[in-house]
Amino acid sequence: MSKTVYFVRHGESMYNKWRRESFRNPCVLCCVCDPMLFDAALSPAGEAQVRNLHDQVRAAEDPWLSRVELVVTSPLTRAVETCLGAFFPESSYVMSPGRWSGTNADFDAADGATSARVPAQHPYGAAPLCCALPREAMDTSCDVGTPVAELRERYNTRVDTMALEESVWWYDSKTLRTRAAGEPHLIVRESKSDVRLRIRAFRKWLANRPEKVIAVVGHSAYIKQFTGMSR
Repeated sequence: MSKTVYFVRHGESMYNKWRRESFRNPCVLCCVCDPMLFDAALSPAGEAQVRNLHDQVRAAEDPWLSRVELVVTSPLTRAVETCLGAFFPESSYVMSPGRWSGTNADFDAADGATSARVPAQHPYGAAPLCCALPREAMDTSCDVGTPVAELRERYNTRVDTMALEESVWWYDSKTLRTRAAGEPHLIVRESKSDVRLRIRAFRKWLANRPEKVIAVVGHSAYIKQFTGMSR
């Protein structure tokens, strides 16, 4: 079965902002190789880019978004924030009556009923699927991820993290995962051959999905290597 996969690169992160500003000051770039911004979030400019992307896909006369059946995101914060802001903004949540679950629920004291904020249903589902395979190639501090338990506490039901089987998902090597569990800020660069293996695994993962049109929110270096882009 043929498939269409749309790759969306995340908005500017705080690490990207540091890099951009450092190029204006070569002394900083030469002296500080890595600002130690672990799992960097979006910068203010990146947040604006995400809002603009959301407006664009909603305003298009024949939006490609209408054909997307599944949205997948890298678990890195900058990608998740881009994915949620562009495809699943909190403004799209609706109030739904139901029993109090203790999570994202409001009690209506007037009539004893309860109502909960639940994600609106989109053609591509109520929440993105988090997958570690399209994460960025490990190179600097911003590529070190956040443990699964923290991601689930942070995003709750807004992101489907069930596919993340390992707490330390940003390394494939069991040895590195064990080391990173004790050294949260461990940075071991990923070789191009290892990234190619991960790309091969992701191609297989995409091929096995039942959806025909999939959007993937990911990262520059990974997308370039996946697609063969030169720049």
